[in-house]
Amino acid sequence: MSTSGPGADARSTRADIVSVVVVAGDDLDAAIDTAELVDEEIPGITLERLIVGSGSDLADRVRRRLPDAVTLAIDPSASLAAARNAGVAKARGAYVAFVERDAVPEHRWLGGLLDAIRGNANAAVAASKVLYDDRSVAYAE
Repeated sequence: MSTSGPGADARSTRADIVSVVVVAGDDLDAAIDTAELVDEEIPGITLERLIVGSGSDLADRVRRRLPDAVTLAIDPSASLAAARNAGVAKARGAYVAFVERDAVPEHRWLGGLLDAIRGNANAAVAASKVLYDDRSVAYAE
C-alpha cells in the first residue's frame, strides 16, 4: 500500500478537516469525476479528497485533474470494505465521508452531513438520501 499527495504521511486527525474517500474500483475516471464534484466550500473546513485505487499510474492520473487529492494504491483484489478502511486509515479529518465512484453529489451534500453529525452529540454516523436519475429514492434491498 502506498500513498501520495498532501498529508499522505499525516497520522493525527483534525476537526477542521473533512475527508472524502472515493474508491475507484475498476473505473478511476469515474472516481476522479465524482471527487471533482465534491468541491463544496464550508466555512472553517478544509476538504481532503482521497482516491483509493490500483494501478501504477494512479497517482499521476489523479494529480493531473486533482493536484490536491491524496491517492492510496491498494491491491486490485481488495474488497470495497478493505479499500474504504484503507482510506479511513490515511484520512486526516475528524469526519470521514464515503461517496460512490459513480455518484453525483448534490450541492450541500457534504455540508448537510456535517451539520447533521455536529448537531447531535450522540450521533456517530450520518447518511444521505440516495436518489436515482428520475429523483426516486433508492432503498436498500
